Amino acid sequence: MLAVGCSSGDTPKGAAEKLIDGDLATQLGLGKIAATCEAPPDRDAGTTFTCTSPTEFGTISWLATMADKDNINVESTNLVKAEVLPDIEKVAVASLEQEVGQPLGVENFDCGDEPVVLKADNTMVCALTDPTDPSVVYDATITVTDLATGAITVVVSDTPR
Repeated sequence: MLAVGCSSGDTPKGAAEKLIDGDLATQLGLGKIAATCEAPPDRDAGTTFTCTSPTEFGTISWLATMADKDNINVESTNLVKAEVLPDIEKVAVASLEQEVGQPLGVENFDCGDEPVVLKADNTMVCALTDPTDPSVVYDATITVTDLATGAITVVVSDTPR
């Protein structure tokens, strides 16, 4: 669910920024972005440091890890790739259908088609259209409870938008 990349050369800070601004931005369809990274305290394997990238979707947080003294792995800690959203929608609808005991239909659940930057509490808001009345739309808040596995919970607003 989250973005991952690897880079080598340059200073760790510079390599991470180039990786994020170049390969990862292109791979994730983020357009032109500018990452700012902190300098790691050393180049020891396992050393981590953080980076951020303000985007039109929100500020993306990145965690860079020294794989060894010359290689860095970078992963997003709050970005949901656009191509993962249909899977999240399916899981959300299945969960809601089980909860309410009636079909809702994945076609009535929409998280958009652009990358999503999770809010600080690991949430994002999607739209649930009432299958019996397409003019009625509810906010459905998805909380990503496990970033590594993509486990989620869904809460639908009691009142329409």
